[in-house]
Amino acid sequence: MRKSRLFIILLFALKLYQVQATDWNQYRGPNGSGLAKDCNPPVNISNENLIWKTLLIPGFSSPSLSEKYIFLTGLSEDRLVTIAVNKADGKIIWEKQAPKVEIEKVHNAGHPGFGIPLPKDKSKRELRLDGMFKGVDQNRDNFWTKEEFIGNMRSGRGKPLLIAIKPGGQGDVSKTHLKWELNRSIPEIPSPLLFEDLIYMVRNGGILTAVEASSGKIIYRERIHAPGHYSASPIGAKGHIYASSNRGVVTILKANRKFKIVDQYDLQSPIHATPSIDKNSLYIRSENALWAFRNQN
Repeated sequence: MRKSRLFIILLFALKLYQVQATDWNQYRGPNGSGLAKDCNPPVNISNENLIWKTLLIPGFSSPSLSEKYIFLTGLSEDRLVTIAVNKADGKIIWEKQAPKVEIEKVHNAGHPGFGIPLPKDKSKRELRLDGMFKGVDQNRDNFWTKEEFIGNMRSGRGKPLLIAIKPGGQGDVSKTHLKWELNRSIPEIPSPLLFEDLIYMVRNGGILTAVEASSGKIIYRERIHAPGHYSASPIGAKGHIYASSNRGVVTILKANRKFKIVDQYDLQSPIHATPSIDKNSLYIRSENALWAFRNQN
């Protein structure tokens, strides 16, 4: 069986990710959902609401936010570096190098500085890791075997899939509890975004697809006029979706059943990391800088 990119939507958990929180302290924010519905970042971005831009060492990690600081990682002199940035003015507060180890080879679409910052507190760190990787550790012994890892990567039929599974059942429920399956317009890297009753996906070429979560029906499939490859996952806040292309174009769209582009802005700098949101700001990590756009209203 060939490798594939598989996305699973658990129908009973659809509302779990309709969260109301500003706690963007991990990749894709609250519960890893990509949503911050009670936040109010700008929906039109330009030099006028760019409050600061801070140059960084190269890296692809998404910004993780606390109340006052932003945490990222990068690569400097073949060593992973964790960076803390002040939200208010973009100044770098501190940088901490990891122990020097041999740099592992990564896929061309990745970067050695991709590491995601984790909490220092052991219990919080274990909880975060459990939420990220528990699907791989099938026997729950806190270790990955080669078989578990390969098995997790070999789901599907050799092509990207989006599937919805009904709750309940035991063992192989791929036939008895499969609600629907979609194999069209599925991205290879960006994760889907569940926003209200629709699932949004952006794929290479700048194609945005909206899918009805309850049925798997495609509501629309449109080009967003920002071609090229996409690595960053779409995120959402206050009825809007933010999609970022590898070329550095950020597209903001209305989150509803009618396709509508609200704004586009070209950073003219590559974007591979998923942006982050707090109560009034949008933070975008490009290849060599961190940008902060803030709603001034």
